[in-house]
Amino acid sequence: MEAIKPTSKIEFKLMLKEDWHKAKQELLFWKENFVVCEICDKRIRGRHFIHGFLEKNVEFIIMCPKCHNDYGNGLGEGKGSLYTRLYTGKWVLSYGFKS
Repeated sequence: MEAIKPTSKIEFKLMLKEDWHKAKQELLFWKENFVVCEICDKRIRGRHFIHGFLEKNVEFIIMCPKCHNDYGNGLGEGKGSLYTRLYTGKWVLSYGFKS
């Protein structure tokens, strides 16, 4: 599994969170390759997206890295899951696995 290169400072920071050992064990893929941020309504074309909570929301939503940086509630179990885009176009869970 090889991921695309980061495209921003935020993605470089998120890249440090990726757990490829666990990702290769779990192999949990997002169901769609076409992903749109539910805050800014833009298609996510970079290395990451987050499926997580907003600070004051009770539902998980899809966020681009910038919107997650501005409005998200962190990463990890119960907060948010980090997905990383592979060169194949598929998204794999790379951080925020269930214990």
